Amino acid sequence: KGSPRNSGRFSDPLVFDALADLKVGDAGVCDGITVAKEKTKPLPLYTEAELLKDLRRVAKYVQDPRIKQLLIARDQGKKDENGGIGTPATRGAVLAKLQERGFYAVEKKKLIPTALGLEFIAALPAIATTPDMTALWHEQQQMIEAGELTVDAFLDELEDFIAHQVHNVDLGNVQGDGKPVLDSLNAKCPMCGGELAVTPRVIGCRACAFKFHPEVSGKMLSPGQIEALLTNGKTGVLKGFHSKKTGKSFEAALKLNHEAKLEFVFSRKPTRA
Repeated sequence: KGSPRNSGRFSDPLVFDALADLKVGDAGVCDGITVAKEKTKPLPLYTEAELLKDLRRVAKYVQDPRIKQLLIARDQGKKDENGGIGTPATRGAVLAKLQERGFYAVEKKKLIPTALGLEFIAALPAIATTPDMTALWHEQQQMIEAGELTVDAFLDELEDFIAHQVHNVDLGNVQGDGKPVLDSLNAKCPMCGGELAVTPRVIGCRACAFKFHPEVSGKMLSPGQIEALLTNGKTGVLKGFHSKKTGKSFEAALKLNHEAKLEFVFSRKPTRA
């Protein structure tokens, strides 16, 4: 018996039987293609209750299947937990401390990132902004329980890892004042169309994971150049970039690829006939 989700599409028993008989490697013929034009919508800002609920199941946002499975396995047998980070006893206290220190503000029950919060996230190494370490440390704890790793070896590796990550953190430009970010560009998020929050060091989407640094290879982009890039997906040729590898200045256009990642576009020099 079909579920309500598929009862409309596969209500014809013959169609359902035909699909059920398909096996991997079977050839088929495409009779037609239908393309629906849709527009993504930015996710709404979190309330505290919504964020606390999502912290119990962050695995659903993890792309790496191994990390996702480790998070889910870590919560096996725990009531109302399915691949989360933190514990019911600590999550609320952590959020309160972050608000107290000015990393976010609350307006009409919505959690609004501040300039300080956005700049701090931008300064952190990528591994510190994802739930991956929770999963990987759980895996190492399992190895200790199984006798495959000693506690001393785990602590030595952890100390080296933390020292390396702290060494790579640059907090020199984190100057946010803890107030909600109000400045905005005449542009929307290129990934989801959401509202952008602007700080001197980073531009971040309030609704998704998109973030953009206005300083590119030693050149600080102007508001007009940033708006052109975010709105049109590209800029004209810009001068003043500096290569760390060669030590030389260069010019290039900028574009956002299909993942909204920044790329250089170099103009081709005309060839002589």
